[in-house]
Amino acid sequence: MALYFIEAVRLDSKNQRVQSVLWGKSRGGEVNVPAYVAEPAAVPVGAVIDAISAGDEVVSKFTINGCASMGASLCMKQYEDGSIGVETVESEDGRKLQDLPRF
Repeated sequence: MALYFIEAVRLDSKNQRVQSVLWGKSRGGEVNVPAYVAEPAAVPVGAVIDAISAGDEVVSKFTINGCASMGASLCMKQYEDGSIGVETVESEDGRKLQDLPRF
């Protein structure tokens, strides 16, 4: 099982659904920089869905005062139109994917 961090998102025109993410794979479960195996890359949300389906853990990663902070884990969500997307699991601090920077 791998661990991926999402540090920025691109939303649809209504700012509701995630279309793509800027993410990177963790090196040995590390959180702080440099924690990535490779530089973060932009991928479509389908890659995130595939990772979650494969049993990988995907979490949001916020930078607060120059320090990395892991946010909530992600899960898949089925919308009313039948399409599949991602959202954050409810967390204590209330931060969501929509709170991440845009790219």
